[in-house]
Amino acid sequence: MSKPDFQERLRRLEEKQHKSAPQVERPSASDKRERLQRALEATDAAGISRAESFPPFHKFLFKLGFTPKPFFYMSSLWLLVIGGGVVFLIFGGVLYSEIGATIKRGPVAGLYRVGWQGVYLITVITAIGFSVYHKVRAKKAGLPRWRDL
Repeated sequence: MSKPDFQERLRRLEEKQHKSAPQVERPSASDKRERLQRALEATDAAGISRAESFPPFHKFLFKLGFTPKPFFYMSSLWLLVIGGGVVFLIFGGVLYSEIGATIKRGPVAGLYRVGWQGVYLITVITAIGFSVYHKVRAKKAGLPRWRDL
């Protein structure tokens, strides 16, 4: 294929990509519930499942009258707090309850060997991973910021 033919094909492909439907600017949402609806529409359009963006606990809070943001719209600090809190409750609860103190093998026995310092380390590493995962996934999906909804 000659260079002019290649350039012509490339130009046509670029035109097709830019001929997408015109974006209609919607005004900003008037309240949190409308913003939440727009956020869920955006995550659905990006191919992110509802179970991942708005888990059952969020649905429970919504029924109680709260309007929690989906994970992909939360700040990094909140993601650290939530991820760390859940992990600490699980691993710290197992360690504190001493349920598995008599277990000699397996992951629970390993948890008892590392002790509280290990639980703190696992919590921090997992919380950072939780936060980074959601931020990177939101960026790759091209989700708008919460204030822009």
